[in-house]
Order: sequence, then structure tokens, then C-alpha cells
Amino acid sequence: MNIDRKNHIPIYLQVKDQLIKYIADNHLKSGDPLPTLWEICDLTGVSLRTAQKAANALLKDGIGKRLGRQFVVGDGPADCRDVYILCLEYKGCQLDDISTIVVNGIQEELAKRDNAEIVFAGNKIEESLEFYLHNPAMRVRGAIMLHWENRQWLSELAARYPDVRFVQVNYILKDYELLPENVSGVFNDDFAGAYQSTEYLIDQGCRSLAFLEIAIDNETYRERRRGFLAAVNERQVDGRVYVREDAKGLVIRKWLETNRVFFEEVYGLNPEMDGVLCCNDPLAYAASSHFKTVGRTEVPVIGYDGYMNFDRSDYNVVAVDYQKMGRYAVRILSGDGNMPRFYKILPQIKIRRMEEGLAYEGHKKLFKIVSF
Repeated sequence: MNIDRKNHIPIYLQVKDQLIKYIADNHLKSGDPLPTLWEICDLTGVSLRTAQKAANALLKDGIGKRLGRQFVVGDGPADCRDVYILCLEYKGCQLDDISTIVVNGIQEELAKRDNAEIVFAGNKIEESLEFYLHNPAMRVRGAIMLHWENRQWLSELAARYPDVRFVQVNYILKDYELLPENVSGVFNDDFAGAYQSTEYLIDQGCRSLAFLEIAIDNETYRERRRGFLAAVNERQVDGRVYVREDAKGLVIRKWLETNRVFFEEVYGLNPEMDGVLCCNDPLAYAASSHFKTVGRTEVPVIGYDGYMNFDRSDYNVVAVDYQKMGRYAVRILSGDGNMPRFYKILPQIKIRRMEEGLAYEGHKKLFKIVSF
């Protein structure tokens, strides 16, 4: 039995997979003896504890069973488990705040289904696909590509595994409609969110607007900028875009300080601005803090994403429903109903200190504005 200790798949799962292969290769039937724990250790070179864990996994699935003191072939799993593989391109095996919210949505949806589970592959998607596709106790429903920005890699991967469904979540890719047919997507409608929030600012009387952005190659941020520019052009008001250099790799404290210095420079260039839309929440936090410092707290500031909680922050936010993205990704892979291949979720704009009961729907009626 071959165990790859460099593979990210847990050792006990590799042992379990090898035992399943052993059953199939030797045409064993229910009640036929399986290797003892000590024999499993000798065959695979694993510890007794790992062998026991692999055996317990077989017992749980019904592939193995106890007959007195003997470990024998079971009656087989009552149901093949549905596996949803979670892939994360950046940060190796770490989940950031947004990823965690998406995963919560995935788990919430899987909890409604029998014999379904999520397995975390990090960025080692091909190793996971090979392992789970060849495991007779598992049925791969597809892969959820979270924060996956490498379009070429995804396209090549989908071509190599044409029978596997891939769902791109959150980060929209350029020309995503041209990806292979087995690639789907669940995204936030960032153009609509930026357009509607800019429209809201204009309807509040703002006539000199600013859009704050970060200089990174990100189609999501570009969609937000396009929505802002479309709204100011259509309503014929002054709208200017200010781009901060990328501060990738900085810890959050220095990231916030970089935003603060950036907005001080922007304010020095355009002190007459009377409304601000930002491509993310930390930029909005810096802008609202500076307006408080200079005594202009009446200037409305709108952030984007809505997953960060800053103490005493006064900015408003376009809130993205990341949990819903996770739920919809599972539904697409499960083939539920008439889910489209690509699905865009409309965000909400949340306004602080709004009078209870007041709601603004905007000219396009894309989403409601709610207080929080």
C-alpha cells in the first residue's frame, strides 16, 4: 500500500482509501476478513493510532464492520457520501474573514443534506481531485473555487477534468462567460452596488463625489469603479477617482495607517468633496475618521463589503452577502432547481443612524437601503 507523506490529504484517509482499493482488488465480500490493525501498520508504515483512525472511518461508512474481535468487510456504505471540495488560491491553507463567512454559508447548506461534507484542499486541487475521484465511497459533486483569481489555471484545470463541476465564488474573472462549460460562478453584483450607492449620494444632494480605490489587478474593484462612473455620468455630477498604491502584505494596523495618509492627501487635493464611495471598508473607515477630525461629519461616506466592524466608525456600507454566496455555490453543484450557470447577488446598502422605517429604493430599484 502506497502512502504519500508529502500529500496534503490526511494520512488516515489515504490508508482508508488503500483499504477500499484492497477490498476491490481482491473481490472481497461482506464478512471476508480485512487486515488487522498491526497488519495495516506493516503494510503502510503508519502508527497504530493512524491505523485505528482509518479503521474507524471504514466502520463509520459501513465499509468495514466488527465480527467478534475480527475486522471484516461490511455491507458497504448505505449511501455514497457527497464531497464538495473547497479550493483557495491564495494564503495557502488559511481562511480570511470573507472566506470564513462563505464557508459558513456552505456548511449551512450542507447541513440540510444527508451524507454531504466539505473537504478543504487549499490550492492543491489536483491532488484532492485524484484522491476523491478514485474513492468508491465518495461522490465528488464539484469544487468551490474561493478567491480564485488565476483565470488561465482555472480554465486549464476545468479542461483536464471535464466531468467535474467548478464554481468560482466571490472574485469575478474577466470574460468569465468564455470559461469552459463546466465552470460556473456566484458573484456579488458590484456594478449595481456601486451604481446604486452613488445614486443614493446624489439624491442626498451630493454634487462633488470621490471614489477611493486600491491599485491592484482586481476585476471586482474595477466593477465597483465602473458602477460609480456610470452613475455620475448619467446624473451629470462631478465624480473623481483616487487610487492608492497597493499595500499588500502590511498588517491591518499599518494598512489602516496607510489609508489614513492616503485620504489626507486626497482631501488636500479636493477639500470640496461632499460624498465618498470606497472600494472597501478600511478606506471608508479612514475617510470617515478624517472628516470627523476636520469637523465635517455631515459628509456621507459609503464603504464596501460590510464584513469588518470598526469601533466608533461612522461610515455607511454596501453589504455583500458572502454567506449567501456559499449557499448558492452548493446549490449550483447539487443541481438544485433552475440555478443559472452564473449567478449575481444584489447587495444592500446600509445607512447608519437612519430614522426607523425610512427606506430608499433608488431609481433602478435594485435593492433596498436599510438602517443598522
